[in-house]
Amino acid sequence: MREPLRSAIAARSRRRTRSGEVQVVDRLPSEADLRAEFSTSRRGHPRRGNDA
Repeated sequence: MREPLRSAIAARSRRRTRSGEVQVVDRLPSEADLRAEFSTSRRGHPRRGNDA
């Protein structure tokens, strides 16, 4: 079973190890990403981020 939101987020940060298995690395969004998201946010509450 795949969780659509989590897989969409994790898709950016997937790395393939030498053994060939997929390692999902959770990375915190950078300051630039946050600034871009908040400045272009059309939602009322800026701290909520990207929830649908």
